[in-house]
Amino acid sequence: MHSSTSSSSSDKISIRSILIISVGAFLIISVLHLAYLSTAGKARYKAESQEVENRVRMEDFLYENHSAKIGVIVGTSLSANVHHPDLANLSFRGGSALTALEILCIAGQLPETILIEANLLYQPVDREMVEKFESDQRVTFPMLQDRYRPMSLLLGAIRGKSENRDPSVNLQSSRKLNATTKAKKLSVHLASAAVRLSSKELSAALALVQENVEKLEGLGSRVIFYLTPIDAEVVGQPRHQQWRKSFVEAFPNRPVEHLAISDEATSDGIHLCLEGNLEMGEQLGLLAGIPIEKNRGK
Repeated sequence: MHSSTSSSSSDKISIRSILIISVGAFLIISVLHLAYLSTAGKARYKAESQEVENRVRMEDFLYENHSAKIGVIVGTSLSANVHHPDLANLSFRGGSALTALEILCIAGQLPETILIEANLLYQPVDREMVEKFESDQRVTFPMLQDRYRPMSLLLGAIRGKSENRDPSVNLQSSRKLNATTKAKKLSVHLASAAVRLSSKELSAALALVQENVEKLEGLGSRVIFYLTPIDAEVVGQPRHQQWRKSFVEAFPNRPVEHLAISDEATSDGIHLCLEGNLEMGEQLGLLAGIPIEKNRGK
């Protein structure tokens, strides 16, 4: 009996020691993490994946001072490489513009102009991402932010932060397009665009667009819809035709701006090449009321 009691006491002491060591290690790591953030960390981070990059874009917008920004671009990968010094870009690669709109409605503090890419506005909302930004914990505890994850900080230390650089610098020039490579990529987009949206998907998307736009305008922002150029072969597919027709019918009093871009060459049927992205930045600036001369002077 005595041996059993001693063993039990020893186990309790062992568990208590492990807990103390674990808590102590966590506190030390937390202090070191905050110390790094207060020095170099807040200027050097890099998202390690597309999904994390989308969340980091939103964190940069919400938790940094964007009072100098005149407007914000909300879209998908079609607009993700656009750069303008006076426009924040919340276009999500592989994601939905509606996700960003929902989060902006929660945030409340917005620029005067919101430019919304309408091409793929039917893509479903990422509810998990929206829920992440509904809580104030990410503001109170920077460790919870994706841009300050250990991997993001490590990549930032190695390669340097790139979020504030022009994202179009690595894009392919239209003059260097490979027809065979483009044809392979184009076939993928043609296949997906050949499938029409279901009535449920269509009505749900249109309802969410209307709901979010009304909220954003109620908060004082001016909403402008725009379409990026995509290849005629893709535009002619059933899904794109269905969406454009339904959108116009649902919002007859909301014009959709067709961007006036001279170089409409795409790398895969839907994503503009370098020259088109540079023009798109200027055109979106004009829609927001920013002269081209001001953009070029920065």
